[in-house]
Amino acid sequence: MRFCVFHSSSGWVLLDNVTHPQNLTSSEHATLNIAKGVKPFKFVHSSDTMDSVLYVTLLFFILLLGSVGNIVVVATIARNTTFNRAPFFFLLNLSLSDLCRCLFCVPFVITSVIQDVGWIHGEVSCTAIAFTNFFFVFNSFITLMIIAIDRYISVSYPYIHKRWLHGPTSLVLVAIGWLLSALVSLPPVFGNGSYTFVEEEHQCTFQHTSYKHNDTFGFLLVLTAVQFGSFFIYGRIFIFLRDHRRMKPLENPPAMSSNWTMAGPGLRNVFPIAWTGVHLHPIPTITQNLSNASGQINHIRQRKNEHLTRLFFALTLCVYLLWSLYSVQSFILIFSDVTIPMTMRRVTTVTTFLQVCVSPVTFIFHFRKILTNNVRSFRRRRKFFC
Repeated sequence: MRFCVFHSSSGWVLLDNVTHPQNLTSSEHATLNIAKGVKPFKFVHSSDTMDSVLYVTLLFFILLLGSVGNIVVVATIARNTTFNRAPFFFLLNLSLSDLCRCLFCVPFVITSVIQDVGWIHGEVSCTAIAFTNFFFVFNSFITLMIIAIDRYISVSYPYIHKRWLHGPTSLVLVAIGWLLSALVSLPPVFGNGSYTFVEEEHQCTFQHTSYKHNDTFGFLLVLTAVQFGSFFIYGRIFIFLRDHRRMKPLENPPAMSSNWTMAGPGLRNVFPIAWTGVHLHPIPTITQNLSNASGQINHIRQRKNEHLTRLFFALTLCVYLLWSLYSVQSFILIFSDVTIPMTMRRVTTVTTFLQVCVSPVTFIFHFRKILTNNVRSFRRRRKFFC
């Protein structure tokens, strides 16, 4: 069996080729000792220990909340026919991406922090984990942008949305999002060391160095472009809602009648009533009653649609704010030689993984009544069968 160690300047090197061990860092020395069968000994400051304990605790909390919460969201959307429509299909895809990221990426970060010996699972596994991480990240970002487009069509063109954005169309859009995510996250697999283990973050990810020596700047631009695109679409939605809520001038339409009852908003201007001063309350026809009822139903649907749009905007805003710290940090590493402390690197990493908890927390808080009814029905069925 042959072992290899990852060097910060020369990449993965076989142990047989390590001729100058004094050039290795402390974690690389520990990896070398483990490979040789020597138990590593390392003096750790108490502050570093507390930071690691806090870091692992937060990651465990994210793993637990993200896994359970996203499973609840997936089960609720799949179970209730209320959510069998376009925006919730995309929310289901978002929850699946966050759930996969929880299960396949967060545990490796936790084990890396606990072992504190760098990455000892091989270069191929590191590349696979990094690809998996960014594949689901890009998929989540693209899904949020698709949700923004869906909300814009639903508010601005409700008839087109009702006719075209149904189940098969939503499935096609989800497939396009997965394809775009693969196209964006796959090139670094065949690139020049874009995916590697970052010791400060304890995860396999992009190695953000100067833009003159690395190609991660393009991937950051893609992430930033998707974020600004989503905000631009929501801006158009809110401008549309504001313009269509402006007060219209008072109109006085004439009274209309199909059976000589003279019912309508212009009833007070009918000549006999205006001349005699008698206030009559004519009985509206069946057609008028149906038109008034449909108008009220459409108004209620419009209000619910706007409320749902604000809910998804809040979800998108929370996700992008959590990623803003990591994006700013990456741009600083690319365009300057500033050394960012490890504590700050860990904070930004935790905020990126907190993204997996935003969708379930928002969904559970907003639809808590439906979830409560589901729990009650489950308990009734359990008592019935028991």
